[in-house]
Amino acid sequence: MKSLLSSSEIAKYKETLSGLAMSQIKTNHLDCPAGTDTKQRLYLKQTHEGILAYCHHCGKGGFLRTSREPSRLETLLAEKVGEASKVKGNPFVGPTTQFKEWPTEPKLWWLSHELNEEDANTYGVTWHPDSHRLLLPSCILVQGRGFYGRLPKYLTYHKPLEERGPYISVSLFDGGSTCVFVVEDLVSAYKIHKCGGNVLSLTGTKFTDAHLNMCAIFERVVLWTDDDPAGIVGSAAMYKALSGLCEVITFRSTLEPKETELETLKTIVERYNA
Repeated sequence: MKSLLSSSEIAKYKETLSGLAMSQIKTNHLDCPAGTDTKQRLYLKQTHEGILAYCHHCGKGGFLRTSREPSRLETLLAEKVGEASKVKGNPFVGPTTQFKEWPTEPKLWWLSHELNEEDANTYGVTWHPDSHRLLLPSCILVQGRGFYGRLPKYLTYHKPLEERGPYISVSLFDGGSTCVFVVEDLVSAYKIHKCGGNVLSLTGTKFTDAHLNMCAIFERVVLWTDDDPAGIVGSAAMYKALSGLCEVITFRSTLEPKETELETLKTIVERYNA
């Protein structure tokens, strides 16, 4: 996919989805760049946060946020059972597929974070048909994000020592600055790195001595954890551990990095990289 559907393009269909809660429809893609669409190839899904869109004709997709703050209560209720689980044996054996062959739901989820086919290839994200999971890799682990009702929502597989990369967690340290962002999840890490930032994903809130050593090589550390009790407590512990080693900034937002609009995120990264 070469580009995304703009917010203004998706907004044309707001009236079509008006009054529908958490529904999905197919409709003709108006002014489709691949030619006139008469087969309802545009897939639209109404979520609590906004409208997901993907056209099977031109391959463009995008997300229009209609709510500035996702409903934490709805999210918690939806994800209360089986949020995450670690497994010993590799549950992700067998073939995987690249972006163009992903099913619609994981493809729309990926696009909703303003990430595209090129990003999926850059970070090695693939679809695992046997488990119905999108595989999010890092140096030492692979997280499988479940779709189509698969629980737990995330399955985490830690690679054997001989297969691990040089860092203890996902660490994308080629942003070219003396600042590093510390985040909880892998998709947030991918998105910050796409915006030009160095980033370390904890895949949780536990901050180890190895994480401390990696952060200590930077002059500035920006802590961006989730706006929930675990994130706030974890951020406070990280701040205490890093104080005296470097400049530490706690960034507070109701949105996670992956939920933040790309242009806004670029501005934030540029500000702290300066």
